[in-house]
Amino acid sequence: MPMQKSSKERINVILPEDVLKELIRLVPSKQRSRVIVEATAERLALLRQQEAVKEAAGTWADEDYPELNTESDLERWVAEVRGPWQTRQRLFEDEDASS
Repeated sequence: MPMQKSSKERINVILPEDVLKELIRLVPSKQRSRVIVEATAERLALLRQQEAVKEAAGTWADEDYPELNTESDLERWVAEVRGPWQTRQRLFEDEDASS
C-alpha cells in the first residue's frame, strides 16, 4: 500500500544565531527542513510522554502490587516481561548467522 503524503505548510521560525549557524554548517541546504521536522517530531514525542506520565500520576498504588515491593521483585518482573522478546531476538540472530 503506498504511503500517503501529508500536507505541508510553510511557517516562519526564529532560531538563536548559534543554532542557525550550526544548522547551516552541519546540514546541507536541501536537508534542513527534514532535519528540523525530525528534531521537532522527536521533541513532540518526548512532550507527549511527559504529558502521559503526568496524567497517569497517582494511578499506581503500591498496595495493589505487593509482589513488586523490592528492587529484586522489579528486576524479576522486568526479566519476565523481556524474556519472550529476548528469546525471539536470539532466534532472529541465529537465523541471520546461518544464512
